[in-house]
Formats: sequence, structure tokens, C-alpha cells
Amino acid sequence: KKHSTKQHIFAGLLHPKLNQLYEQNPFNIKDFRMEIAGTYEPEFAQVCSGGISVEEINSNFELKNYHNIFAIGEMLDIDGVCGGYNLFFAWASAWVVAEEVR
Repeated sequence: KKHSTKQHIFAGLLHPKLNQLYEQNPFNIKDFRMEIAGTYEPEFAQVCSGGISVEEINSNFELKNYHNIFAIGEMLDIDGVCGGYNLFFAWASAWVVAEEVR
């Protein structure tokens, strides 16, 4: 598929719909603002806040008040940005616990 010059420049940087908007009406990307019209319901969220506070765990993810009980990944009140950060944290914290209980 052939891209226009502007689409090619912003491919991977802007969402395709923003590329299309830019094609129709060029705007200053350094100061591009959008009004948020609303939000989706929590069941559509990629990440939700909440969980066990990090103050309640040791550095090995063991609960301070419950010996040999561990909390990892999304059980904890840790939220990364989208793009795999939450998955990475889930796997990395599982690795730490696996090494601890091994």
C-alpha cells in the first residue's frame, strides 16, 4: 500500500486516524490538543488501579504479615503504561518469587 509523504513520516508515531486527520487538516503536532469527551466503563480498561499496597510486601514479594504468602503482577497496586510493561512486571515478579521458593 502506497503512503503519502505525511503518512509515511508519521507512520508508527501517530495512530492511523490521526494521520488521516493531519492529511485533511495539517496541525502543529508539538502543541496538538484533543478534548476528552468521556471514558469507557472499567470492563474495557487495559489497566485498573488497586490491589495490595507495595508497602505490605518485602523485596521478594512476600507479604510482610503472612510468611510464605507472595503477591505478584496485577495482584499489587502497580500500574505501568500500556505497551507490555504490566506483562513484563508480572513475569519478572513471578521470576523473583520462583527463585525465592525454589
